[in-house]
Amino acid sequence: MLVPRSAVVVFVLLLSAASAGCFGTSEPGLEVTVALSGSVRASGMAGASFSRAMVTVGAVELVRCPAAAWRERLVRELFPIAMAHSPTTPTRIGEPFLLDLLATDGAPRRWATMAPPLDDYCALRLSIEPADPDTPGLPDDGSLTWRSAVFEGHADVDGDERAFVAVATESAEIELPLDRGMLAEAAPTELEVRIAPTAWLDADMIGESPGVLGRSFLASIGRSVSIARTER
Repeated sequence: MLVPRSAVVVFVLLLSAASAGCFGTSEPGLEVTVALSGSVRASGMAGASFSRAMVTVGAVELVRCPAAAWRERLVRELFPIAMAHSPTTPTRIGEPFLLDLLATDGAPRRWATMAPPLDDYCALRLSIEPADPDTPGLPDDGSLTWRSAVFEGHADVDGDERAFVAVATESAEIELPLDRGMLAEAAPTELEVRIAPTAWLDADMIGESPGVLGRSFLASIGRSVSIARTER
């Protein structure tokens, strides 16, 4: 049976793309370090304060622009590779990071460095995920295990100080657009991802269960994330 020449050309191109993706390439790439910083404040109630505010950042990934992403999808379909949960790749950091939003110094914490190939990247995708038992920095009491966010504090309700606890076990993804020129080819780049939620509290919410309050706080986290390029 004769195989059309066009089909042979397409197969050769796909094989070349797969080889570059699976076995590496000699072409120079980028160096992108991701740092995390955070803060938290309450609104809606005077005198509300936090004694604990922890968020588990499960992964961060560079998202290729649509014109470039089809190549990766096609190669994955033709040459599937088995991967462990939350893998780390040249375009993805899969090592979870436990971020304390009450850290007093306010300085960003360097998370990890990616070495993505030269390409057009349009966004950074951040995943908030429940912390598994292997997450670095988990306390021994298990209070943060399988939690994506935990907030604790006190609020004044009609002159009575009441405690509140918010526990989120759900996951969330936030896609942050990258401005043109944010990733530099000639020099290492550091991106600071800042999580700074303003949590709305009122007297009715103080009486809610930790899960209900946690979902509300998780939504405020998603609305608060920003990204900026910093000088190293």
